[in-house]
Amino acid sequence: MSESKNCTPPAAPPPTPIDMKQKVFDILTPVFSDNGWVVRRTKAGVLQAVCQNTVSFLLLAQCLEACRSASKECSVQVEALLSTIGMELVISVRIGGKRRREEECRQSLKSTEDLRDKIHSTISKLSKTEVTPLPEELARATSVLDNVVCVLKAASGKQERAIQSYGIFFRKLKPSDVRNRIVLAFRLHAGTPVRINDLRHCLGETWEDGAITSGETVNGVDSVVLPLTEEGVLSLEHGNSPIMILTSVKAESSTTSE
Repeated sequence: MSESKNCTPPAAPPPTPIDMKQKVFDILTPVFSDNGWVVRRTKAGVLQAVCQNTVSFLLLAQCLEACRSASKECSVQVEALLSTIGMELVISVRIGGKRRREEECRQSLKSTEDLRDKIHSTISKLSKTEVTPLPEELARATSVLDNVVCVLKAASGKQERAIQSYGIFFRKLKPSDVRNRIVLAFRLHAGTPVRINDLRHCLGETWEDGAITSGETVNGVDSVVLPLTEEGVLSLEHGNSPIMILTSVKAESSTTSE
């Protein structure tokens, strides 16, 4: 009587990079489409979602969560980058992003100090106006400004700050607001991609409620309230729209004079 042989089937070959990329695309495409975004692939095979010209932080948070799920399921780094391409607001997906080198993350100490001096000067002026925010709100606004203006970098890996200009206002943002709040507005350089996760980290507590736009205005803040720089005007004249980010510092429960 002959012994039966072990007929264990051979192990399946590991997925190729192309298979992995397609799996990531299959996970993210329905999420982007459900948001009403137009999904496309570039000639280089990059997955992109063309968004409406104004997108809430809530939708960006959903995008980040989908990227985290794809990264976990496919065992590969998945990053979402935000930028404008011409006048379009676009999210591009980077798969297997490169690790940032230390020399790419260094900052010019002098230029950073200059930016921080300007931030503190702006906050100081706001604190001396007739109607002022609470000191606690000013401190939290200073922290967010410092992170976004001084720390947020372009996703290119070069020493390039992402913010072109910024403004800070004390006003009612929505008709339903009971009292004024500190409103923060930022403009990103046209065509400069930033990692959405970096943006979330830099915005901190103000990531809870806000929006971004490639349009002319959002919640009453426009180029009159936050004027374009000379560089921004030139970019717009050449058909390249900057991104405006609008958010606010959550008001304390205490009341101040309105």
